[in-house]
Amino acid sequence: MSTNQPPYRTEKSLPFLLTVRLVLPKEIFLKCVVIKVQQAADSSLFIPTRKTLEKPFYGVYYGQAALPIAPEEMNYLTGGAIDTAAVYNYETDTEGGIYDAEKAAGRDPYEMFLSGSVSLLRIENPQNTSGRRLVIFRDSFGSSIAPLLVEGYSSVTLVDIRYLASSRLGGFVDFTGCDVLFLYSAGVLNNSSTLK
Repeated sequence: MSTNQPPYRTEKSLPFLLTVRLVLPKEIFLKCVVIKVQQAADSSLFIPTRKTLEKPFYGVYYGQAALPIAPEEMNYLTGGAIDTAAVYNYETDTEGGIYDAEKAAGRDPYEMFLSGSVSLLRIENPQNTSGRRLVIFRDSFGSSIAPLLVEGYSSVTLVDIRYLASSRLGGFVDFTGCDVLFLYSAGVLNNSSTLK
């Protein structure tokens, strides 16, 4: 490597940059502008609309901090498949949408994303007829990112193996021909005892 080249890949060297910001300071969100997902067969461009919850967001660690921390805005994206997708919850045997307005108004607004920490969910996208499927192994933060990936798939399955033993997955998920994404925070990965 030449000495005048950075020892890392820059945005220009990447074929695309997938950057997602949903519960971060506004300055970071404004820097996160490029979202590219594989397009559905009609090749229409997915341009989401940013919305902000009216309720202030303090986060799960606010009460533990015992400090006067200012709230942040909680932003989320709408449009395209995010608005029309159907989410099946295996735990409750119910179907709903990507966002849960009732939980957004509750004690932990972050649970508005796919109804919070759930062991197994399936999102069906009626706008994508490609048959492409994605399985995401995730922790709770995957709930806010998964809606942005729905556009490129007919079906997205979210698995949280903190609550579902991996030995039981075969009874619920068919991995044949699927794309698979492992999406965990460093805290979960560094504490592997939380994964089953």
